[in-house]
Amino acid sequence: MKTPDGGADFSALVRNPAETITAWVVIDDETVITGADAGNLIYKTTRYGRRVWDEPSVPSAAGTITDLAVSPNYAMDGTLLAGDNASQVFISFDEGDEWDEVSGSDIAGATWAGVDNDTYVVFDPRYADNNMVYAASDDIVARVEIDTAEDMGDLEFDNLSGSSPDTSADLSSGAAAGASGMVISDDGIQDGEHVATLYVLDGVAADGVDATNSAGITGGVWRSLNPADDLGDVIFEQVLAGFGDAEGQDFSPVVGAISNLELTGGSNTLYAIDTAAIVAIPDVIYTYTDTLAAPVVLSSPSDGEGIDSTEDIVFEWEELNSDTVNVYQIQVNEEDDFPSAADLTAGTTDQEGVAADVHTTAYTDGNDLSWRDEAASGTEHFWRVRVGQQIYSATDDAWGGGPLLSRWSIARAFTTKVARAGDVTEVRPAPAAQDIVLSPAFSWGRLTGADFYEIEVATDSDFSTIIAVGTSESEAWLIDTTLDYSTSYYWRVRGISFTGAPEGSWRTSIFTTMAAPAAAVPPVKVEKAPDIIVEVPAAPAAVEVIPGWMLITIIIIGAVLVIALIVLIVRTRRVV
Repeated sequence: MKTPDGGADFSALVRNPAETITAWVVIDDETVITGADAGNLIYKTTRYGRRVWDEPSVPSAAGTITDLAVSPNYAMDGTLLAGDNASQVFISFDEGDEWDEVSGSDIAGATWAGVDNDTYVVFDPRYADNNMVYAASDDIVARVEIDTAEDMGDLEFDNLSGSSPDTSADLSSGAAAGASGMVISDDGIQDGEHVATLYVLDGVAADGVDATNSAGITGGVWRSLNPADDLGDVIFEQVLAGFGDAEGQDFSPVVGAISNLELTGGSNTLYAIDTAAIVAIPDVIYTYTDTLAAPVVLSSPSDGEGIDSTEDIVFEWEELNSDTVNVYQIQVNEEDDFPSAADLTAGTTDQEGVAADVHTTAYTDGNDLSWRDEAASGTEHFWRVRVGQQIYSATDDAWGGGPLLSRWSIARAFTTKVARAGDVTEVRPAPAAQDIVLSPAFSWGRLTGADFYEIEVATDSDFSTIIAVGTSESEAWLIDTTLDYSTSYYWRVRGISFTGAPEGSWRTSIFTTMAAPAAAVPPVKVEKAPDIIVEVPAAPAAVEVIPGWMLITIIIIGAVLVIALIVLIVRTRRVV
């Protein structure tokens, strides 16, 4: 059926597939592809069901189709995936007209004799770049890279589900348990990398008894923040493991089978249906929003900040989800890709070199500073934070940490400044300080045994070009020259006794002056315009007006003369 108005009205297609529908995808208003409950059958219509549905060619080995997926780049590549009820995956590169089996064997060897193994498939959102697809069947989650230059039957799936963070290597085990749905979210660009999150729905036993994994946790959803990473680095975790029904957050049904996993577009919000096996218990729709499929946001130190190695470094970040998160992990390293072998902090707790578990949004590195004692002045280091991993304790029969891993924060850098015992500390301007005024005041911490202090300012780290020197009996000094804009300067200070002997070594630091202000706009000079003189021509002389009585008199005289002339003419006319 189809609705043109958001579900207010539905109308049936004129024609439908000839067999019971077991899976389907809608390509557009006209095109629908379905699986059928009759062996290796796929149906397709490109005319909104107005004619008999086509039956594309499917390998004879295919079982009943249980899932279909559309390539995120379908408009360009026309690629589709199908999974069947025998742990097999099929692919079409021509909009579903012809299908080939991917791999000559079941995915990652997933086989349970005598049991139907429904298979679920998805494309990686980055398929156009990495060619990866995923399949889940029973207790196996696997992936394969589609190489169109190869025969599809020669490709092999890699098992991903052996990376789950508890002691089990697979999804829930049991005669009828395992994968019952799979979706993947496109999480966009984070820290310059296109990332995605894979979710696999884990079913339960159909006889009403919960199937459990090795940690005793029923059903639920497994998720991986890095399904496309190197095989050994992929991590799966169980969503809401250990949460009870009383908290209203359990994604694990008591009876029936949880199925129909769906994902809200453009988000990490999941929906699933628990189809109860007991009439008295209605079906239940579960929903869950994965707020931890995001990176932690760091607060301080700021990126590139200079840190005095004699002071405890306080790392701070923003809460990611204050309602559920109770453990964060922090990592410090000399390299921005954080190889575990080069980890610089004490207390490494797992294979990824995580430095410490902390229960607040701040961590003070005050336990082991030996790695900074060996660092040269200005050495750069990197740090990052994520929500800690959830770990199940069989001894305590409880879960700790997390509740789930988040993505790592964007890494920040900081530089260390070494001050040996007896050297001046707490210098200001701080190491690597920016935007310093052109006549700065210098200050430092008091040094026991020093009677006064020597200060030098130079343009190079060797102090071969010194531009200012001074002495001070207090822990402050004001330079008596004006520095240049946007220039880095080195300065150092040391204590001196009255005998002239140095107390400790030079303490060196660096700062950069402020940028030059924008050039002032010259004032606009406004000159007074000359007065405009308009000459008005003199009015013409007034014309004397003839009085009315005179005008009438003239008219009368004229009339009399005319009459007199006529009379004269008449009288003097000659008679012929």
